[in-house]
Amino acid sequence: MASLSYITLVPLTTTFVSTSFSTLPHDSTVRNNVIKKPFPRKLLPCKASTNEENDHHANVHVNEHYYYSDSAGKFDRRNVLIGLGGLTGAAAGLQSNLFAASAAPVPPPDLTKCDHHPKEGLDCCPPQPSAVRPFPPSIEWDNIPKFRPRETRVRRVRRPAHAVKQDFINKYSEAVRRMRALKDDDPISFVQQANVHCAYCEGFYKEFPRFKDTELQVHFSWLFFPFHRWYLYFYEKILGKLIGDPSFALPFWNWDAPEGMQMPNIYTDNIFSPLYDEKRSKKHQPPKTAILNFNEKSDEDTPRDVQIEANLSIMSKQMGANGKTAEQFFGCPLRAGEAPAPGAGSIENIPHNSIHNWTGTDLNLGLNGEDMGQFYSAGRDPVFFAHHSNIDRMWYLRKKLGVRGRREDFTDPDWLNSEFLFYDENRRLVRVNVHDSLDIGPLGYVYEEVRIPWQGAREQAKARSRALRKNRQSSSSGGGDDGRRPDLQAYDRFPLVLDGIKKVVLERPKGKLRRSTAEKEEEEELLALNGIEFDRNVRVSFDVFVTDLEDDCGPKEDCTPKDDNGRQVVFAEYAGSFVNVPQVTVSQPSKKTCLRLGLTDLLEDIDAEDKERLVVTFKPTYNVTDKNAVKIQSGDIEFAS
Repeated sequence: MASLSYITLVPLTTTFVSTSFSTLPHDSTVRNNVIKKPFPRKLLPCKASTNEENDHHANVHVNEHYYYSDSAGKFDRRNVLIGLGGLTGAAAGLQSNLFAASAAPVPPPDLTKCDHHPKEGLDCCPPQPSAVRPFPPSIEWDNIPKFRPRETRVRRVRRPAHAVKQDFINKYSEAVRRMRALKDDDPISFVQQANVHCAYCEGFYKEFPRFKDTELQVHFSWLFFPFHRWYLYFYEKILGKLIGDPSFALPFWNWDAPEGMQMPNIYTDNIFSPLYDEKRSKKHQPPKTAILNFNEKSDEDTPRDVQIEANLSIMSKQMGANGKTAEQFFGCPLRAGEAPAPGAGSIENIPHNSIHNWTGTDLNLGLNGEDMGQFYSAGRDPVFFAHHSNIDRMWYLRKKLGVRGRREDFTDPDWLNSEFLFYDENRRLVRVNVHDSLDIGPLGYVYEEVRIPWQGAREQAKARSRALRKNRQSSSSGGGDDGRRPDLQAYDRFPLVLDGIKKVVLERPKGKLRRSTAEKEEEEELLALNGIEFDRNVRVSFDVFVTDLEDDCGPKEDCTPKDDNGRQVVFAEYAGSFVNVPQVTVSQPSKKTCLRLGLTDLLEDIDAEDKERLVVTFKPTYNVTDKNAVKIQSGDIEFAS
């Protein structure tokens, strides 16, 4: 085999799709603590092309294979070591400028580089390749079958977990019982299926030898949705195979509707059921209403009807204003060799992360949130798959419903060509790519149609905010009511340390005020928060609110809106939240990422489209200490198409 001391990833075909990328310029100057822009900018730091026709990518060529070029220009294929758990990979360096932007899809991990955790119960590395059967310890990359979903008709219907019948519960329980009964070193066993999530999501693997220090992580990036869709697909097929029922489908936890806003009873009613997991929050058992933006300061005694209304407002925000562009919804692009966790999409942040934390054990019981409240152990709880089934349903609904007519997926080939390895229901190791996950039709499943009650929540939030502003304007108190100019110097400035409530003033470009409907359709105005540094071992979280400077009560006062029940997310000023699921297995707990929150709808709803200056308020919602305070390097206003 030729030397691979200098490796360049070269697509097999000669068809290329060029993609341009822009970096975020640091050209802002600060005067009077207001970020000034010399000119309006159209920015998307993690830029990727999109296409409104999400099911058709005729203009994008999906590469079937990759060849590897050594320094002499010779081509060869790299052997791939095969290991249990469906996790392995190929090595490739990206030294050629020609392919740096248009051929850098993230490959599967290199199994030989799995970092074993020294503590018992925290290690999820698969057994050594020699233990794998029927595969030999080394095979050619091209011999790993490329899986193509070609199911000609829908055979599996995913239904809401709270509404399934007893015959389904019996069937589901038996399937999981049989999976649990398999030997731990079986690739389709309960243990190894849980370890798939652990290894891909906890940094146990590095991408490949040339980037041996680059952690492979499918969360906090555009890989989140497609990875978990494939994960559920094979898990579902395995369960069906174990009970001889190809029509078996996972249920979904319908937490976006009132009737499903509690932990489904099928996972809690019987402690002897294979669906039961003792490592769950005792406080959040049925009929406790789920809190979709759950954090350490959440009011656990909120009346059910009040919490439901708050949950619907959150869903409307995450699927609407915060999910319009592909990057907002899916997360920031992650290419081969890049630092992991560039930024999560709206649904991954909330309610995905918050429901994980809400379901996991309470932190004061000697545990760290296991099982659901830790990525390494989340797959050990059967309710994980119902939770992620509904997460996957959000992708399905976005394409079906659209936001302002936008339903696009990324068309960037680096996304479409990113690959994962899984074992199918026949214990066969297969390769899958992102492109083949875009349409659930060929995957052979569909979601049962249920009502979507959060679609009208935006108008309710807008009405509340307008009523609140009207009351404030009639009062003599408030920052701008007495005609005095606000003291801009007294506001906080970036970089921020969120050891308490922080308030900054951002200036919008004058050329972007009062945009027409067509302009709003073309570009989404975003609040871009960059360099969010946090401790991955902690359940860090914070809320973000945006108001007009003229309506602000002052630089050191907390005037974020709230109703008589103390709720804040039900107002239009609520822009969104940042939530982390702890990762106790990581060797380097400090992590940096970013957050993008939609402003177009928000500014419409608070009557601030013509306002040049905005106040952004950050409120930590966890127990802050000197050591775990979140830091935010910078904040800006961007426009993304």
